[in-house]
Amino acid sequence: MGYDVFISYARKDQSFADTLVQHLEQKDVKCWIDHRDILPGSSWAEDIDEAIKGNPGLVIALIFSSNTNASDQVIKELNLAGSYKIPVIPIRIENVMPFGHYMYHLGTVNWMNVFGEENKSSDQIAEQVKSAVIRLRSRKGFSASENKINNIEGTTSDAPSLS
Repeated sequence: MGYDVFISYARKDQSFADTLVQHLEQKDVKCWIDHRDILPGSSWAEDIDEAIKGNPGLVIALIFSSNTNASDQVIKELNLAGSYKIPVIPIRIENVMPFGHYMYHLGTVNWMNVFGEENKSSDQIAEQVKSAVIRLRSRKGFSASENKINNIEGTTSDAPSLS
């Protein structure tokens, strides 16, 4: 498979998710996103499970909004991530806090806030996500030679913390 990032999002936020995928893949970060990577006739549940557990070094980029708080599907993806010990990068696109199951899963994770930053381009957001993915993969023991993201050697992160 060879994916670096699994994109988790509520369907109403698909436009943001698709733009993020486009910019990450331009930076050689291979993304898995449901509407593109689940083939017709496939089982959504099986394909999502396989994408999450079958990619060593995978990181989940969670697009978070009020739509996410209302999504039963995204919480299932977070449950899988937790059971497989997959790191999650929550990307808040609205000034809304998680509640219920989401607070349980994300209450202690550092957030990347992109709402209210109209001057920040999609490319800059993708660069921050790429930097976070590289740091998280490095913490899990992936060396530059094992890392699937091109040009990881020499990559530095001047991105702000993901809060």
